[in-house]
Amino acid sequence: MLKAEKRFLYELNTVAGEQTIKASRFALIYCDVAVIAHTNEYEYNSYFSSKENEAMIDRIFVVKVPYNLRVSEEVRIYEKLIAQSDVQDASNSLNLASIHIAPYSLKVAAMFAILTRLKLPR
Repeated sequence: MLKAEKRFLYELNTVAGEQTIKASRFALIYCDVAVIAHTNEYEYNSYFSSKENEAMIDRIFVVKVPYNLRVSEEVRIYEKLIAQSDVQDASNSLNLASIHIAPYSLKVAAMFAILTRLKLPR
């Protein structure tokens, strides 16, 4: 969301302030919206540190969602993604759920992912 073109963000700011959109060849259109978006920490910090974005920042409500830090839940996420996946290849279609995955592979991957999210206590 924060990487969007300045024109788009300007229009969102206008909608947030005036609750109208000016479309070409039409009258003003009433609009009452809520935009839900996500971003990474780097983009968030760079956007919020810029003074030119102050009008939009005043209209943003930030909800910080913590990373998952439980291995069992991370494994469940991986299992769900694998069960829902369909990989289309040029020669054939392949369902990842039908591929053999070595025992404990998902658990090791989950542990690694969780360890990369941890920080040393201060």
